[in-house]
Amino acid sequence: MQLDSRFTIHAGVNFVLAPFPGLDRMTCLKFQEALAEGGVTVSTTVQGEREFTASRQTPSPFEIKIGMVGPHIGQLLILAAQPISSLEMLCEEAEDVAQAFGKTWFVPQRQILSCDTTIRDLYETSSEHAFIELWEKRLRQTPESLQVFGRGVLGGGLRFVMAPRDNDPMEPMVETKLESYLSDTRKLFLEAQFTWRQPLPPGTALDPSSRLIRVDNFIQKEVVQFIQEGQP
Repeated sequence: MQLDSRFTIHAGVNFVLAPFPGLDRMTCLKFQEALAEGGVTVSTTVQGEREFTASRQTPSPFEIKIGMVGPHIGQLLILAAQPISSLEMLCEEAEDVAQAFGKTWFVPQRQILSCDTTIRDLYETSSEHAFIELWEKRLRQTPESLQVFGRGVLGGGLRFVMAPRDNDPMEPMVETKLESYLSDTRKLFLEAQFTWRQPLPPGTALDPSSRLIRVDNFIQKEVVQFIQEGQP
């Protein structure tokens, strides 16, 4: 696994919030103005009855979705796709989006009902096939042990689902996937998702940057350490 080859292909943070007043044309226009004031550029907007989307493709793909997911319950999704050259810049832009959202739909005691944050990465490997990195180098299994299936294995991986630390409801559930990337089997695909399923205290800040950084640190420390454990 070549650590300096990391390429982030997806990073996003999703909030489910209450109360949420709803969507209307004038409010969505105010949100666009607040985005512009915060330096967030978008080129396309779509207004629906229950959802508003603002997006762009250049200089980097970026999307914001605001929607109604239930009575007085709203959703804010901030999503970036490849190429993501700098997580720091993404965090800054996500904070600007959160501030524009709070300014437009101002509710002092708004509550985060749930939140999830996901990052997906690709890494180059030094093996002929990325699955070798997991199956043979990390798990120390032999290629022959797969012959029981009677067919070639195109790829595979590991998935871990971890409970909140110390059973603290304010801590996230963690899910991570480590797989060979089928579109380019020399690459290793990593995904980490943190999910806060318990409502947070009213008035808790959205703080998307700290959530993204926390997932990023988990990948670069725990996940990378796990993959490299026992390897020369």
